[in-house]
Amino acid sequence: MNPLALPVVLTAVAAGSALAQQGYPPAPPAPRPQLPALQAPTYQAPAYQSPAVSVPRQQAPVYRTPQLRTAPAPQQQVQQGWTNSSPTRTTRAVGGGRYFGVFGGLNTLDDLDVSGAGLSATAETDDGTVFGAAFGTAIHGGTGMYTRFEIEGSYRSNDLESVDLLGLSGGDGDLTALGVHLNGYLGIPLGRMVTVYGGAGIGVSKLDADVSIGGANFDETISGSFSYQFIAGLEFALSPNVSVYGEYRYYKASSDFGFDALESLGDSVGVDIDSYDYEANSFLIGLRLYF
Repeated sequence: MNPLALPVVLTAVAAGSALAQQGYPPAPPAPRPQLPALQAPTYQAPAYQSPAVSVPRQQAPVYRTPQLRTAPAPQQQVQQGWTNSSPTRTTRAVGGGRYFGVFGGLNTLDDLDVSGAGLSATAETDDGTVFGAAFGTAIHGGTGMYTRFEIEGSYRSNDLESVDLLGLSGGDGDLTALGVHLNGYLGIPLGRMVTVYGGAGIGVSKLDADVSIGGANFDETISGSFSYQFIAGLEFALSPNVSVYGEYRYYKASSDFGFDALESLGDSVGVDIDSYDYEANSFLIGLRLYF
């Protein structure tokens, strides 16, 4: 019941009782007011959502067996002529391909001995010099050996120490040889840095003799004389493209190198003067650049 309607009801009841006591019939009951139904407000609690919490997945640790590191096995490496390999295998000591070289050293001559019936001429020479240059190519084989071919130019010069001609002694002069040769070589490596080689060459030379004795001059020049040489040496590699070498050469120019004046003197008296062959022993050091 609505509490606001209670006083109204009580007042009506009291008035009805008073009228009944005075003899009045009771009044009909007043209609009950129709009050709108009150609906209690409904309360809807808000839905509660717990915040999403992301829990990182934990992975079980993976155990890996440690691997032992071993030294790499030796491998053959080739870089512009160098070879690293086992000691039982022949190695290539110097570079291949084209090269340019220069050399110089000591040049010694056999004594000059020209003789005939009753006439003779003897000359001793001082140790002289030789120098030259060469351009060529080297071809390496599968076994480490190589062949080389080159064109070489050289110049040799020796002073005369003493001259004995027809009883006259003293005097001075010089002997020179300018040559151009085609040489061939065969080289055998002795290790990673050393190669031994041998070779030979043929060519032509210009020989010149200038001798003065007792106021008389004996000069002679021979051009186009056939010459040849034998060669042996050791080459030391400083790098794949640079090497130094030491070398011995036996050089000979065959010609009628007997001084025209002396031969003419022999002819005037009916004596055949023997000719002289220019022979030299050369000891060289040199440098080669491969490219």
